[in-house]
Amino acid sequence: MYLIHSGKDGQEDNRKNPVLAYKYLLDAICCGVTYFDEIKAFFNVHIDSLKDEFAKNNPHLTLDMNNTGDINARHVAFCDEMKVNFSGALTKDRMYHRPCGFLND
Repeated sequence: MYLIHSGKDGQEDNRKNPVLAYKYLLDAICCGVTYFDEIKAFFNVHIDSLKDEFAKNNPHLTLDMNNTGDINARHVAFCDEMKVNFSGALTKDRMYHRPCGFLND
Protein backbone atom coordinates (compact mmCIF):
# COMPACT_ATOMS: atom_id res chain seq x y z
CA MET A 1 0.00 0.00 0.00
CA TYR A 2 2.92 2.31 0.67
CA LEU A 3 4.18 1.90 -2.89
CA ILE A 4 0.74 2.58 -4.39
CA HIS A 5 0.31 5.86 -2.49
CA SER A 6 3.95 6.98 -2.57
CA GLY A 7 3.89 8.20 -6.18
CA LYS A 8 7.07 6.32 -7.02
CA ASP A 9 7.93 5.47 -10.62
CA GLY A 10 5.30 3.30 -12.26
CA GLN A 11 2.50 4.28 -9.86
CA GLU A 12 -0.59 6.24 -10.85
CA ASP A 13 -0.38 9.95 -10.02
CA ASN A 14 -4.04 10.12 -9.00
CA ARG A 15 -3.34 7.72 -6.10
CA LYS A 16 -0.38 9.73 -4.76
CA ASN A 17 -0.97 10.61 -1.12
CA PRO A 18 2.21 11.14 0.95
CA VAL A 19 0.37 11.15 4.29
CA LEU A 20 -1.35 7.84 3.60
CA ALA A 21 1.85 6.33 2.17
CA TYR A 22 3.75 7.41 5.31
CA LYS A 23 1.10 5.83 7.56
CA TYR A 24 1.31 2.53 5.67
CA LEU A 25 5.10 2.50 5.76
CA LEU A 26 5.16 3.31 9.48
CA ASP A 27 2.64 0.51 10.15
CA ALA A 28 4.78 -1.89 8.13
CA ILE A 29 7.88 -0.96 10.12
CA CYS A 30 5.99 -1.49 13.37
CA CYS A 31 5.12 -4.98 12.08
CA GLY A 32 8.74 -5.86 11.29
CA VAL A 33 9.52 -4.51 7.81
CA THR A 34 13.01 -3.01 8.06
CA TYR A 35 12.73 -0.01 5.73
CA PHE A 36 14.21 2.47 8.20
CA ASP A 37 16.28 4.33 5.61
CA GLU A 38 13.31 4.41 3.22
CA ILE A 39 11.01 6.09 5.75
CA LYS A 40 13.66 8.68 6.63
CA ALA A 41 14.21 9.55 2.96
CA PHE A 42 10.47 9.64 2.22
CA PHE A 43 9.84 11.93 5.20
CA ASN A 44 12.66 14.24 4.15
CA VAL A 45 11.25 14.60 0.63
CA HIS A 46 7.66 15.17 1.81
CA ILE A 47 8.39 16.99 5.06
CA ASP A 48 5.96 19.84 4.39
CA SER A 49 2.97 17.51 4.12
CA LEU A 50 4.14 15.03 6.80
CA LYS A 51 5.33 17.28 9.63
CA ASP A 52 1.79 17.75 11.00
CA GLU A 53 1.21 13.98 10.97
CA PHE A 54 4.51 13.40 12.78
CA ALA A 55 3.65 16.04 15.41
CA LYS A 56 0.17 14.56 15.89
CA ASN A 57 1.58 11.06 16.44
CA ASN A 58 4.25 12.31 18.87
CA PRO A 59 2.45 14.79 21.16
CA HIS A 60 5.18 14.48 23.81
CA LEU A 61 7.64 16.26 21.49
CA THR A 62 7.86 20.04 21.49
CA LEU A 63 8.33 20.94 17.84
CA ASP A 64 8.83 24.29 16.15
CA MET A 65 6.66 23.68 13.08
CA ASN A 66 8.56 26.35 11.12
CA ASN A 67 11.95 24.70 11.64
CA THR A 68 12.00 21.80 9.17
CA GLY A 69 15.61 20.97 10.04
CA ASP A 70 14.65 20.33 13.67
CA ILE A 71 11.59 18.30 12.68
CA ASN A 72 13.64 16.17 10.29
CA ALA A 73 16.34 15.61 12.94
CA ARG A 74 13.71 14.47 15.45
CA HIS A 75 12.17 12.16 12.86
CA VAL A 76 15.58 10.63 12.14
CA ALA A 77 16.06 10.09 15.89
CA PHE A 78 12.57 8.52 16.09
CA CYS A 79 13.43 6.12 13.25
CA ASP A 80 16.83 5.31 14.72
CA GLU A 81 15.18 4.49 18.04
CA MET A 82 12.79 2.09 16.27
CA LYS A 83 15.79 0.48 14.55
CA VAL A 84 17.67 0.04 17.84
CA ASN A 85 14.58 -1.49 19.47
CA PHE A 86 14.17 -3.87 16.54
CA SER A 87 17.84 -4.82 16.66
CA GLY A 88 17.56 -5.44 20.40
CA ALA A 89 14.58 -7.73 19.87
CA LEU A 90 16.56 -9.68 17.25
CA THR A 91 19.45 -10.10 19.68
CA LYS A 92 17.07 -11.46 22.30
CA ASP A 93 15.56 -13.89 19.79
CA ARG A 94 19.02 -15.11 18.81
CA MET A 95 19.98 -15.55 22.45
CA TYR A 96 16.98 -17.84 23.03
CA HIS A 97 17.51 -19.60 19.67
CA ARG A 98 14.16 -18.47 18.29
CA PRO A 99 13.66 -17.90 14.57
CA CYS A 100 14.28 -14.26 13.78
CA GLY A 101 14.69 -11.82 10.91
CA PHE A 102 17.49 -9.45 10.01
CA LEU A 103 18.15 -5.79 9.27
CA ASN A 104 18.69 -5.00 5.62
CA ASP A 105 19.38 -1.25 5.89
